Amino acid sequence: MKKIALCILSFGLFSSLFSESASQPISAARRKFIKGSIVDKTAAVKEAAGSEPSLAESGLDFVIENQALLGNDRDIAALATASVLALPKTVPEGVSAPAEYAERLCEKLVQVFTQTADQTVAIAIIDKLVPFAAVSQTATVVTVLNTQLTTRAPQPASPVSLALLSALDTLGNSDSFSVVYAIWRNNLWSHYADEVEKTLSALSVRCASEAVKAVATGDVAEVASYFAVVRKYAKKSPHFIAEIAENVLSKTIYTVEGFSDELAELQLSALSVIAETNWTRASSLVIRAFTDAKERYAEGRLTEAQFVAIIADVAKLASPDSAAALSSYLADLNRSTQENAAPAKSVALAVISALGELGDKTAFDTLLYVTYLSYPEEVIQAAREALAHLKW
Repeated sequence: MKKIALCILSFGLFSSLFSESASQPISAARRKFIKGSIVDKTAAVKEAAGSEPSLAESGLDFVIENQALLGNDRDIAALATASVLALPKTVPEGVSAPAEYAERLCEKLVQVFTQTADQTVAIAIIDKLVPFAAVSQTATVVTVLNTQLTTRAPQPASPVSLALLSALDTLGNSDSFSVVYAIWRNNLWSHYADEVEKTLSALSVRCASEAVKAVATGDVAEVASYFAVVRKYAKKSPHFIAEIAENVLSKTIYTVEGFSDELAELQLSALSVIAETNWTRASSLVIRAFTDAKERYAEGRLTEAQFVAIIADVAKLASPDSAAALSSYLADLNRSTQENAAPAKSVALAVISALGELGDKTAFDTLLYVTYLSYPEEVIQAAREALAHLKW
């Protein structure tokens, strides 16, 4: 009797569960997905896109389970593409655990990505990974992307390569910087130089310590090219550009490569950025650069125009040391003029104008002395105007 009763109870429970399941009808798209071929499954996923995102996940699950068995199959690739595109663009509102949801999708997308040889599938996955990886913050996604980019770097750039660059522009880390920097430095993808430089710049801002190391270890030519990239593409990050300019200026001062026209231009570029951003943290370096520039100008290794530009940048920085350095140099010019060795008019005007802009009253004596010497009238008039701008 007990066995009969147990059987009746089990049958009743099974019937109850079956009835409960049957009372929850599935959608027509899911029914087609369950019963249909791979082509039917693809059609079902497309039909349910936007209304039933879980069916897109089912599509990914089917691909993960069967892709390795089917190999480079067009139908499985079509299902993979449809499933990826049918996923939401970001974590839907109302999801109780957004990070866990995003991480689950990232894991499935990465599994399909590492198995597929289809470019269309790969590009769709990379694009979809960006928003979900940003939410989940899982390191696995970036590691996979870095590995893929490293593998593809020696080969000609492909649409997948460009998609990887675009994704790492947003998600990349210090390892990404190293890979992209190597691609840029070795000019591996010359036809896509703009895309490479744009990603390199974005990664530089995000990985400032790596950017500083690149400046410290590169030769003058490489640093000049790299600094040009940063200035071109990182305009929205003036603090970062100024920090890099400071390191570039330091390199030009203490380089062991010897002075050259290329180094002079790089130094001018760094000084210009520091002056434009008023990066006073580099004021001591700027004064050191000005001191060196005086000697190089006197030796004829800097042009008049280059030296005038340096004087203007020293003034723009407007640090307490700027006025002292420029006043001291104007005193030197006054002595030369007194000894009938007048300086170039453009240089004298640049120093006087700079002192007027700074308005530091410590320049009073040297400016006043200009008016007593045999400078051209234009220089004397400039000294009078500068005197009028001193702050007392």
